[in-house]
Order: sequence, then structure tokens, then C-alpha cells
Amino acid sequence: SALQRAVRTLSGTESFLRTLADHLPGRVAYWDAECVCRFVNKSYREHLGRLPEQLVGRTMDQIYGTTAWPERSARVEAVLAGEAQHFESEDLNSDGTSVVSWLHYIPDFEGDKVRGFIVLANDITEMKRAERSLRASNQALVQARGSAEAASVAKSAFLANMSHEIRTPMNAIIGLTHLLRRDVQEPVQQDRLHKVDDAARHLLGVINDILDLSKIESGKL
Repeated sequence: SALQRAVRTLSGTESFLRTLADHLPGRVAYWDAECVCRFVNKSYREHLGRLPEQLVGRTMDQIYGTTAWPERSARVEAVLAGEAQHFESEDLNSDGTSVVSWLHYIPDFEGDKVRGFIVLANDITEMKRAERSLRASNQALVQARGSAEAASVAKSAFLANMSHEIRTPMNAIIGLTHLLRRDVQEPVQQDRLHKVDDAARHLLGVINDILDLSKIESGKL
């Protein structure tokens, strides 16, 4: 009869939808307006470590306990008022391991009235672990960069001070050589003093270049 065909069609559709939901990687559940569980997929059951009959038809308090659920009570109240909720939560798997999930509470409207809500939960534990690792690596890089910059500034300051300390006596050598060349008349001594003067001026030029470079690096120029 038409009724039997309709029943078979409905049964087939329900079986297909349940199979589809059981193969989704995320957790799926449906709660009615009285917070009674009406549907859970395979991932949801495995997360809680419960059989279907231990979940379907039970209230949130019966499933999660009165002390474990208050943290989400405000979210439930909001979604039953028609406001979709999207938030991060951390709880335990059935094996006791910690899992971080991104949760969606989606209101199910019948006209203007909310008759329940759908729960979609995606495991983001690995992503959060990667974020923490990346954050730690970035912090280590920042610290290493700060240490390297401090070492570079210290090196430049040292070069600037040393260049200044060397340049002062070098100027004295050049000045004294000039005075000696003025007083000494012998060609051999004049030639030697000329070579001393050239070498001192060359060295002074190198020192001045180092001093200018170190000033640039240390931010003083």
C-alpha cells in the first residue's frame, strides 16, 4: 500500500541519514527544548564512551552530571532563545585524554519557536598544540634576536671606544713626526720620518673608518 511504501521510504531515508552522520569526522548530536538527547552520531558516542541507549532519551544532567555542565548552561539558554553559539571548549575523551573542540550550537526553529538545537563539534586539539608550539618558537626567536642585537650593539660600542683610544695617540705620533721633520735636515732621517708619517696617517684613516662604522651600528651617527 501507499502507507507501507511511505514507511519504507522514510525508514530508508532515516537509515541513510544515520549512516551519513556516523561517517562524519566531527561529533553530531540533537537536543530538544527540554535538553533531552534525541540523536548522537558514532563520533559523539565514542567521545563519551557510551552506547546509544545510554544517551538517547537522557537529559544533559543525566549524561554529563550536574557539576560538569554548568559551564555551558549559558550557551544552552542562549541557543534555546534562538541565538546560535560558537565557542571553544576543552574536556576529556572517554580514554581520559584531553581534547579541545570547536563547538557550534545551532537552533532548530519550528516557525518562531525553537524546538531544539543541533550540536556540531570538531576536534582542534592538534591545531591548538601546533599553535602553542609556534608561539613558543616565535618567542624563542624574539629572545634570540634580542640577544643578537644586544651583542651587536656591545661589539659596536667596544669598537667605537677602542678606535677612539687608538686614534688619540696616533694623532700625537703624527704631530711629533711633523715636528721632527721640521727640525731634522739629514735626507735619510727625513725619508724615515716621511715613511712614519705616511704609515701613521694610513692607520689613522683605517681607524676613522672603523669608528664611523661602529657609530652607525651603535646608533650614534
